[in-house]
Amino acid sequence: MKYSIDIYEFMKLAELCFYSQTGVSICFIDRAIDEYHNMPVFDKQKMKILRDQLLRNLDLTDKKLNERQEKFLARYDPDNQYKVTVRFEGKEETRYMYMYKGRYLDGKSTFAPKENIHEVIKLDIY
Repeated sequence: MKYSIDIYEFMKLAELCFYSQTGVSICFIDRAIDEYHNMPVFDKQKMKILRDQLLRNLDLTDKKLNERQEKFLARYDPDNQYKVTVRFEGKEETRYMYMYKGRYLDGKSTFAPKENIHEVIKLDIY
């Protein structure tokens, strides 16, 4: 079953799922990281305001985050978006990625190996 939600509902759901460790919450956060590229452009323009609101509501003071939570915040950070061109075996591919712990990631686990990165352009999305 598939549901359509708007960006405000999405961020509220993210807020509710962020600290929960239930299977559904974990699945939502993972999908939110992986589905970033499938969001409409106009929603990405609202993302900075909504992400700031999410950060205020989460109150991250003195909280230790797990890897999933850190990746979610990194994926939706407007200052952490890159256009990465990768070359491998004569083929070139460009992806829109984010940086997490020194690696450029496309989703929760797909990354570009440093030795294959040809060009990195920091994006100014917002």
